[in-house]
Amino acid sequence: MAKRDVDQYYRQITEQYQEAMRDLSDMENAHDVMYPPETIENIKIMADSIKTTYDILSWVMYLMNKPAKKSKAYKYAKTTKKMRFAMNHDKKPEVVVSTNKETLNLITEAKQSGRNS
Repeated sequence: MAKRDVDQYYRQITEQYQEAMRDLSDMENAHDVMYPPETIENIKIMADSIKTTYDILSWVMYLMNKPAKKSKAYKYAKTTKKMRFAMNHDKKPEVVVSTNKETLNLITEAKQSGRNS
C-alpha cells in the first residue's frame, strides 16, 4: 500500500468520523424529536468503533509524517499539538501496545490453565 493510498483511506475515515459525530450531536440536541435513551446509547457504541479507528489512524498518520530532523520535528509537534491533545489518550500507541500485551498474557494464562485441567 502506497502512502497516497493510506492518505486517501485516512481522509475517508475522517469524513466518516465527522459525519458520525455530527449525526450523534444532532440526535442528542434534537428538540423536535425525542429519541429513546437506549437508541442514543446504541448509536454511541457504534460511533465509538469509528472513533477508535480514527484515533489509531491519526497516530499512524502523525508518525508517518513526522520529520526526522529535530529542527523540523519541533515545528511539526507544535503544529499538531491541537490534534494530538484532542485524541483519546487510551488509543495512543503505547497504551494500545500495553493493552494488547495484557490481553495476550490473559490469553496465555487461560490457555495454560486449560491444559492443566
